[in-house]
Amino acid sequence: APTPSPTPAPTTVPTPVPTPAPTPKPTPKPTPKPTPAPTGCALLQGAYIRIASADGSGGWAVDNSNIGIISSVDDLVSIPMGGNNQVVISDTRLKTYTYFQVVSGRMHNTAPSGSGETFTCVEVDDGLVTWRAPDGTYVTADNGKLTTAPLNGTPTIHQKWILSAWD
Repeated sequence: APTPSPTPAPTTVPTPVPTPAPTPKPTPKPTPKPTPAPTGCALLQGAYIRIASADGSGGWAVDNSNIGIISSVDDLVSIPMGGNNQVVISDTRLKTYTYFQVVSGRMHNTAPSGSGETFTCVEVDDGLVTWRAPDGTYVTADNGKLTTAPLNGTPTIHQKWILSAWD
């Protein structure tokens, strides 16, 4: 009779070692974008401004008689008057504590404190602004003079201004 073969021992299957789940990397926090510096009429909140002409001819300044001229830009102070970008503006160079007003179509820095005319800053394009006088005309660079003129549609390059701050 044949010899019964022994029953083979069962083969053990190795238990697989579980693969560890990858450790999730922390999500990086977004780099905060710097707050852009204010431009245009937003600078009026700072009060200390310079107003340069967009045509590159100079900026708001006054002569020794406090008549508005286009020259190297003077330091100005703007004082908000009731919101909506309405301000009175004074040239600080002569330390006269007088304010701009329109006299016969020319800008004069001669109005006493409390009597300065309110000018309205209006954003136009690319951070440029216009300045509307109380009579509805716009401050204009005119052959070295700081004058006012009607708008006649869209502002000309001589009626556009660049604001900057100073401390």
